[in-house]
Amino acid sequence: MKKQSNIFCYQSGVALITSLIMLTILTLLAMAAMNTSTLDEKMAINMQQDFSSFHAAESGYNQTFDLPNSIRPDEEVTLQIILPNETVVDIKTSHRTDGPPPEGSGYSATAGMHAAYFDVHSTANVSKSQSSVRGGMYQMAPGGYRN
Repeated sequence: MKKQSNIFCYQSGVALITSLIMLTILTLLAMAAMNTSTLDEKMAINMQQDFSSFHAAESGYNQTFDLPNSIRPDEEVTLQIILPNETVVDIKTSHRTDGPPPEGSGYSATAGMHAAYFDVHSTANVSKSQSSVRGGMYQMAPGGYRN
């Protein structure tokens, strides 16, 4: 009887070790890609909240011009408005000074007009993001400006 050689006795398991190493590397790459996508998602959400809070603050600033009694030369005015998306916007206006009408406004101090200058500060919070918009405005009033 002929002696049969066992072909499995000469293998040392290199293919198994190589495939396990490749599987480990692929698993690490997949985990890194998952972490990167999670970070990208958080950054996108934060950016969206920043844009929303800025636009809410800017909307509050622009609505100051349309709101009755939003500017008074004798006192600081604090208002709170709620936008259609239920964002609360705080607006503060304060009288800065009186002066001659600005150039290019179409008014002149010699025609009996003066300008009351105001500072406007609008703040909005959306989730964890807060934005503020500051600006100035003026209101024309009859009566000459006195130095």
